[in-house]
Amino acid sequence: MEGMFDAAAVTYQVSLARIIQDFNLEAVHLPAEPEQIYISSSDVNRPGLPLVNYFEHFDSNRIQIMGMVEDSFLSQMDAAKRELCLRNFASRRMPAIVVTRGLEICPELLQVVQDYKISLLRTTDTTSSFMANLIGYLKAQLAPRIVRHGVLVEVYGEGLLILGDSGVGKSETAVELVKR
Repeated sequence: MEGMFDAAAVTYQVSLARIIQDFNLEAVHLPAEPEQIYISSSDVNRPGLPLVNYFEHFDSNRIQIMGMVEDSFLSQMDAAKRELCLRNFASRRMPAIVVTRGLEICPELLQVVQDYKISLLRTTDTTSSFMANLIGYLKAQLAPRIVRHGVLVEVYGEGLLILGDSGVGKSETAVELVKR
């Protein structure tokens, strides 16, 4: 059909700046202006398995969320081992890492995100709450959509949608239909 639009072919993005603002996140490290960093995946990831060097099916486009479990795991390592683990993880170059619960940022994580140019953010929200809210937000922001010019009217209990290009008289047609 002429003029049809394939919504599946379009990918939507949301800037990291907007996420930071909408979730009131603390920017611990930003490798570039957050307006120039874009998120295109509505899924997020808890990096438990990647921190133990398992990267099968790892999607590097996802925001990574580190909470109390990841913090506890990393704190059991000595500094050299922790840095090696974090370097291996960060080498996948994800767009951002968010540390939840206002947890302390270990020096090795800060150094690694600086070296790999990864955004590091922090929130005081609990991990589960933040993840649920962020996933819902990203699903809404990145959802496929189609814009149409139209007028919707009810005529004798039936809905009628009149579509057409801008300025062709859809509203006038709808008014005349309702009058009759």
